[in-house]
Amino acid sequence: MTEFRWADADTRVVAPLLPTPLDDDAQLAHAYAAAVWSCLVEPGDRIAGALVSALGPEAALREVLTGARGGVAADAAGLSREELRGGLDRWRPRLDREQIAFAIRAAVHARVHLVTPADERWPSALTDLGPYAPLCLWVRGDPRSLSRIAPAYW
Repeated sequence: MTEFRWADADTRVVAPLLPTPLDDDAQLAHAYAAAVWSCLVEPGDRIAGALVSALGPEAALREVLTGARGGVAADAAGLSREELRGGLDRWRPRLDREQIAFAIRAAVHARVHLVTPADERWPSALTDLGPYAPLCLWVRGDPRSLSRIAPAYW
């Protein structure tokens, strides 16, 4: 296992996954952090959802990487320190740099698109799930169809 460390240079790896090409470093960092989160958490993880909602995916991921030593992150997310510690205990074993890089490369190879809540294609109905909402969607095919198809399912 290779310990995961945030590297700004690594964010460019998600560029081919985005439905709309981006050159903006902040948007790439946001998408990269969302992709990493999708490797760390199970669907519907309320603790992760609350933390990411409160801090944004990049800052929340940095909190995880530093061990969220203070109570500021927990307070901002409306979580108890015990809840956040429980989340950290679940996520840390998945913080493997090689496994995360492999998952992202596999998605690029499969021509999958990464859609985040910041994307205009994000199905707005997912926000109704609050902290249980997915942190990103992995989409095969044309992600433009999300806005046409997804509302019929909600």
